[in-house]
Amino acid sequence: MTSNEHILSKQPIVPKRNKSNPTLLSKELKTANSFIHKLKNVKNALRLLTCEFDEQLLQLPGLLGALTTKLEAGWQSFSLGPGSTATDQLANDLTSQLPPLIRPLQPGQQGSTGSVPLSHSFTWTRLQPRLECSETPNGDGITENREFSLVLEPFIEPEVILLLTADQIKGLTKKTVNRNSTQTSTLTSFGTCIKQLNRPVTCILFTGAKLRTSEK
Repeated sequence: MTSNEHILSKQPIVPKRNKSNPTLLSKELKTANSFIHKLKNVKNALRLLTCEFDEQLLQLPGLLGALTTKLEAGWQSFSLGPGSTATDQLANDLTSQLPPLIRPLQPGQQGSTGSVPLSHSFTWTRLQPRLECSETPNGDGITENREFSLVLEPFIEPEVILLLTADQIKGLTKKTVNRNSTQTSTLTSFGTCIKQLNRPVTCILFTGAKLRTSEK
């Protein structure tokens, strides 16, 4: 996840203005802050969450449909409500640029503290909207112009959901032999892995589900 991933627009939402026109700049800032306030409304909370999951889970029949339906229900409740023409225009320009509701990822690529740290896991990234200001000084080092961009700063939630199929549960009862010919329980190894993650983990047994295998 790059630092620029959740910048909604490369162009500033509040255009660059000379300090000689503070009234116009103040009006545009008020419009932008109004939009951020509505984004933070509790009714819009689900639209500022991105659900990430192991891309292998796309092979579980019906899972993606069930997940998408649930998220879309939250998305449909997303409403910025009535506002000024300027605010409505800003909403129209930026809501289409909000991050996706779901993101399939390869597990483990972002480490133990990142998104999708384990195979068959789900995580969530919460997006916090804020205005980012950049200033342009003149030749005398005095700030001449300011421009503002709306940024969604990502915060990865610590909770991890782990889906286990019946076949995986059976696999946990097996024992492996290490280099010293000592039998080690797969369940013990699994528990050690969860403990080392140092994050709250909820395991859900997905009964009757099997991963699709491609025919060779």
